[in-house]
Amino acid sequence: MKILQFAFDSAEETEGFLQHCYPINSVVYTGTHDNNTIVGWFNEAKPEDQNYAVEYLKGYIENIAWDFINGAWASTFVIAMASMQDLLNLDNRSRMNTPGTTLITGSDE
Repeated sequence: MKILQFAFDSAEETEGFLQHCYPINSVVYTGTHDNNTIVGWFNEAKPEDQNYAVEYLKGYIENIAWDFINGAWASTFVIAMASMQDLLNLDNRSRMNTPGTTLITGSDE
């Protein structure tokens, strides 16, 4: 399992998450339920991480979610997965989960 979003975080070891490094029997995800959406991540990323992602994916800032999706689909994986939030190009307001937090909907608290 490889998470393409992890490939562009300068604070972490990222080499194994770049799409050209994936073993043939990998499953690649743009992100997971615990990650921000691609647009949300990009908007909060350091400028050097943004530039690296755009440059590596040969993409455009205006279309970054689809650049990630196309990058995942272009690698030598067995399966590629993208969240609906990324397919719809949504920002962090559509994030599925934030680890370590609890959100109770329909509550006045």
